[in-house]
Amino acid sequence: MSKLVYRIAMTWGVVGLLGVLFAQPLAAEIPHLVRYQGQAVDQQGVALEGPYALTFRLYDAETNGQVVWQEIQPNIPLSRGHFAVFLGQVTSLASVDWSEPCWLTVQIGTDPELLPRQRIVSVPLAIRAEAAERLTTPITTSMVTGTFAPSVISPQGSGSGLDADTVDGKRVSDLLNRANHTGTQSTSTITGTFPPLSINPQGSGSGLDADLLDGRDATGFASQPHEHQCLTLNLQAGRTGASACQDDGRWCVVAFGENGQHLSCSDKNPFLSSSVFVVCCR
Repeated sequence: MSKLVYRIAMTWGVVGLLGVLFAQPLAAEIPHLVRYQGQAVDQQGVALEGPYALTFRLYDAETNGQVVWQEIQPNIPLSRGHFAVFLGQVTSLASVDWSEPCWLTVQIGTDPELLPRQRIVSVPLAIRAEAAERLTTPITTSMVTGTFAPSVISPQGSGSGLDADTVDGKRVSDLLNRANHTGTQSTSTITGTFPPLSINPQGSGSGLDADLLDGRDATGFASQPHEHQCLTLNLQAGRTGASACQDDGRWCVVAFGENGQHLSCSDKNPFLSSSVFVVCCR
């Protein structure tokens, strides 16, 4: 058989790599296996078919160096050159020091190892987990800083030392005294003036002034019949009809512009002349 040249495409499984990194502390939970996939073709580019013995080695250097781990997996089926294996199922990977750089080689059958060697690299989760590996002592409650709510309140009640007002970030002082709708609050603590829930007795003895329900008093209404004394005044420039009538103790009825348009009593005379008239009555 002529010498074969193989092309290998390597894929490392994330779970498998984490299994290696956590081999010691989580031995019961994560297997010490690494998933490895590849494809092998001959020097003409034809994919290999059939079972082959695959030898895997880890070196401590990219060239030369020492073998730090090795295993042979016989009768690995190749379909269109593709294969998938779990490294570590023949020879345990537990003895490999993953904190040191290492390179992987593959040998198919009795042919020479494929070159160049492939460096073993990490995955994001394994890099994040490196901090856990560096812990030399267990985490205890004394290592946790800050203030936390107790898991159990003991004793219950006023002796707990907790301030229930601040559980939601608010205090009782933020609430109005009359906000207690349970009926348990004493009426002596309620300040201000509020209408009674029921009027008793009805009629003149109730003590209520019906005139003030809408904020007006009956004195604001004129008696019937009645008459008004009115006069027409010239409205000075810049003044309103209401202010002009108040000077004479009257109230403004209507204002007219120099071209006859109707103005509001609250409008100022927009003209420089005094040809704006206002009707004042009392």
